[in-house]
Amino acid sequence: MNPTYKDGDIVEIDSFPNYFKDDVVVLKMPELGYVIKRIEGFNRGLIILRGDNKKLHSSVCDQLHRKQDIFGKVVS
Repeated sequence: MNPTYKDGDIVEIDSFPNYFKDDVVVLKMPELGYVIKRIEGFNRGLIILRGDNKKLHSSVCDQLHRKQDIFGKVVS
């Protein structure tokens, strides 16, 4: 999520009943651990993500994600 967040940054997260486009969320992914991405949109109830670094591609963004995969939203 560089340049918005850099390695070593500490973020505060909270759970919400709903998430919206452009929210920055933390997902718990079994194969990767915790990742921070921005919500790009929705497709049939599933979440499409994107990173803020336009120079790098993340395989996390190639997948559709369930709301249950969201650990929380970054609030600060």
